[in-house]
Amino acid sequence: MTLQMEQVFVRDLPAEKIYQTVIHKLKNGDKLTEKELMQLIILPLAEQGADNKQKRIEQVIELAGQIENEQEQKLVFSGLLVITDKFISKENAKSIRRKLTMTKVFQMIVDEVEEKNRQKEKE
Repeated sequence: MTLQMEQVFVRDLPAEKIYQTVIHKLKNGDKLTEKELMQLIILPLAEQGADNKQKRIEQVIELAGQIENEQEQKLVFSGLLVITDKFISKENAKSIRRKLTMTKVFQMIVDEVEEKNRQKEKE
């Protein structure tokens, strides 16, 4: 992976379009480009207001968990932690750190248990 510096104004990013593109590609099993990975990392910065930033962080955490390439997944999680350091909630930061340290199998088990718990809460 090579990184290329490019000047960009974050507020001008089409945040929702980027988000939807990543969702579509991950659902179809397509590989994300380097540019899309970087856009995913900085996506929360494109949002106005603390609540919107936190919501977008949560969305990016969920999407990053769906990236099959473990190295790319760790890149997004690590980058997200660094770029959102000033405003990320403690809960979201803990979630990212936990995901960074878990193996894929353990992560799948934890995700399955969490999903079952959410379903029970809805009932």
